[in-house]
Amino acid sequence: MKLILSQSDLFIKISKRLSLEEFNKLYKKILTEKYYSEFDPFCFLKAKNMFFKSLLNEYKKRKFISFQEYYLCIFFLVFNKSLLNLVFFFRAKIKLIKFKEINREVDNIYFDKNIDRVSINFLNASTLNVPFEKKIIQFTFLEKIKIVNLMIKYKFFSFWHVAQYFVLKKSKPNIKAKNLYVEEGGDFVGMMFSFLFRKNVNSVFFTSMAPTLHPAMKFCSDKVIVNNSIDYQKYEKIKVNLEFKNFSPIKDSKSYRSCKQSTVGYAPDIGNISINFHDKKILDNAILKNFAKNNTMQCFVSIHPQEKKINFSYYAGLFASSAFKIRTNESLIDYFSNIKVLITWYSTMIYQAIYLGVPVIVLDFFHDKHCDSLESISHGMVKIASSESQLQEQVIELINLPEKHLRYMHKECLRSIFNND
Repeated sequence: MKLILSQSDLFIKISKRLSLEEFNKLYKKILTEKYYSEFDPFCFLKAKNMFFKSLLNEYKKRKFISFQEYYLCIFFLVFNKSLLNLVFFFRAKIKLIKFKEINREVDNIYFDKNIDRVSINFLNASTLNVPFEKKIIQFTFLEKIKIVNLMIKYKFFSFWHVAQYFVLKKSKPNIKAKNLYVEEGGDFVGMMFSFLFRKNVNSVFFTSMAPTLHPAMKFCSDKVIVNNSIDYQKYEKIKVNLEFKNFSPIKDSKSYRSCKQSTVGYAPDIGNISINFHDKKILDNAILKNFAKNNTMQCFVSIHPQEKKINFSYYAGLFASSAFKIRTNESLIDYFSNIKVLITWYSTMIYQAIYLGVPVIVLDFFHDKHCDSLESISHGMVKIASSESQLQEQVIELINLPEKHLRYMHKECLRSIFNND
């Protein structure tokens, strides 16, 4: 019997899974416009919790998990949450994010939390990236009672998350701006930022360059701004106020220098929705086999920041041979400057790579067809590998691609996907 406490546990502990199409249908069914009609600081987390319970129920219906595992999970979710709330209530100190003191009036504000891939590349000089710091906070008993009252007010019973909101609200700086920009990603602190500052601005914009839609952002912004035709087509179907702008999907893109060595990047993405650990290991082992036997190429592995915290030892053990190198402190633009081809799953890095001129091989061994539409308009910059043998062939083909041919493919790809002439 397996104890399941989160969506990650479903993907790590259960070998069966929904197809991407089935997963998306359930996702869209749960995350409806009605759910976001009243935007509160915890709506995104409420939706995630709601989706996890629906996913859990679907796994039970399909007998991917037993009735005992299902009800044990429901019990422990309540028990675990109650226990964590007590722990955080009585803990003397908690490490949280708070805004730095600042008094400014600008045209645009955004909040990137020092994430390497996040940037607003089309804004003017009168733009502020709202500063923050991580601090050890010691709450008074009265402050803890206020946090509990907020938990009741918003009907969201997680002491840590509400405490984070309490600290951000308390430390909110005196900033006035015309526009607020929220980057793709839809993380908790980013949602807090949007909620707290939306009354200080005239308009809220959500910039998207991701392969996945973020319903929470869609319903909580005045306009969605995209930089690629794939995103545009997706948002167009859901009738959102939409604008296409030509902006770089990666920070410091002008610093990129093309790689001359036969180095291939591999970027397993924890954000690859629906994939489980069983399937993930199949993909990882395909990479291991491909490069362990090849003495002429090296593989440069970039682990997703969220996964690095929990799976670094797994990757370090798996890719321990000299054929592999794991990215540590290199910036994303430096990483791309050191690879000639990128292999990945279903990731924002696809768009970043092809924008720079790095060809991409997308692994789709399970026929989820998540990048078929992108491949069809990429002019050869994106290829889909559905088997180990196909992966090997595509790596050799793209590594040996003549420079002149690559430049032509890149130029046509920019025109077709990013509307860049």
